Amino acid sequence: MTFLNDMLKFHRSVFFIAIIFYCFTAYYSNGYYHADEHYQIIEFAGAKLGTNTANEQAWEFKAMSRQAIQPAIVYVVFRVLDVFQISDPYTKAFILRLLSAILALAVIQFFVKTMLAEIDDRFRKPFILISYFLWFLPAINVRFSSESWSGLMFLLAISIIYSKNLNQKNMFLVLGGILGLAFLFRFQSVFLSLGLLGWLLFVRKISLKNMIHLLLSGIAVLIFGILIDSWFYGKFVITFWEYFNKQIIEDIASEFGIEIWYYYLKEIIKAPFWPIGVITAFAFLMLLIKAPRNILIWCIVPFLIVHSIIPHKEVRFLLPLANLVPSILVLGLHKVECNRIMKRFNRISKTVVLVFAMMLFIVNSIGLVAFSFKPSGNGKMEISRYIADEFDDKPVRLIHCSWSSPYNPFESVPTKFYQRDNVEDIRILTLCQLNDSLLSDSKENLLVLRQIELKNPKCLMNLQQLGFVERKRSIPVRIEKLCRFYPEMKPEEVLILYSIP
Repeated sequence: MTFLNDMLKFHRSVFFIAIIFYCFTAYYSNGYYHADEHYQIIEFAGAKLGTNTANEQAWEFKAMSRQAIQPAIVYVVFRVLDVFQISDPYTKAFILRLLSAILALAVIQFFVKTMLAEIDDRFRKPFILISYFLWFLPAINVRFSSESWSGLMFLLAISIIYSKNLNQKNMFLVLGGILGLAFLFRFQSVFLSLGLLGWLLFVRKISLKNMIHLLLSGIAVLIFGILIDSWFYGKFVITFWEYFNKQIIEDIASEFGIEIWYYYLKEIIKAPFWPIGVITAFAFLMLLIKAPRNILIWCIVPFLIVHSIIPHKEVRFLLPLANLVPSILVLGLHKVECNRIMKRFNRISKTVVLVFAMMLFIVNSIGLVAFSFKPSGNGKMEISRYIADEFDDKPVRLIHCSWSSPYNPFESVPTKFYQRDNVEDIRILTLCQLNDSLLSDSKENLLVLRQIELKNPKCLMNLQQLGFVERKRSIPVRIEKLCRFYPEMKPEEVLILYSIP
């Protein structure tokens, strides 16, 4: 009992620290990790809020192939903020991230509590710590994205299964509803849910009655989702069918790039940074071999297989699995029977293991700090926020090189949510095209470019001759240097803002 009380106190302390840490991460993670997080959620909501039109949206809007549940949430949140006269777009986006952080903390806390009984006593404290503070988790969990919210719903579903309340009345109705929400947030979560249903049927062997309750509840949530989509698009639509038709049958997804079938096997090792990735892959393999009936195996394997078959692949498609990594690490490594192996090692071997453990701690700590206190992605929206804060309503001419404008970073659909009426956007292909004819006598002349543009010394002369001086980097130099050791970071994409004094 004393040990259990100590563990609960430890968890409460970690949770309190996590609250503070996640709030700071939500604040500093300005911008968006992937374009879909912004263009297909916040910009979509703008169509309903009246701040932009259908013609100013990504192509998925007219195709009605994206779920509307998150744009609907944005619509409600922004309407409430309007009542309190909160109009600053960066504050609004921060509140969305803060909502994500609150949801993540609540779900992770519940998950840890329910999972502790499954964890060996020796691994419980490490499990609690990495469930909140594995280096990539805070940065992922504060994102108001389909991947993050779907993953959190699925984590909640796993928590309910591990809890003692599963057999209580109506709990399978709750479970079905949560799986339905996971699907509404991200359709691909259906492959996680199918694995979970298979585990419930063939391993847990739940009754037919409970399975029917679960399915009926899930279907009810899907119908609710169809109603939201139909309200949002203004006509009856089944978005998950439209998504499947466009992305898979018509194979539009492949136009955005295709990867080899074992792409995800590589990224599982590479994306978390290889020391942690190798251990994660090894732990999952141990779990697969020694505990094939584990629910995580039943859910993750079909998810990976289906995603490996689909030609278009991205690392972010794995993000719904991110919060399962701590469980995989602890459960998988426990199967190795560490103590028995360690007894066979001499002192030198134990020293090597200790050094490796310390290296992992350092790697995790650096990644945790660097990625939790940096703007999201390459920090493009940090540049636009700086312009808004420093130049307010002053007329600005923003000259930008290719793929550098924070207001139109993909040179197709502008970010209406962040655009400002006082900023005039002028595009040049490279820094070599910069000349005094582009400058305005009546406006503040600003220049933004990617760091890769600085590699051409001939072009750099243009900066010096025109008197441009550096004002702001999208990611601070000290943070960028820390991040360079991690595959997530692309230094050449960091944006630099210049002005003429």
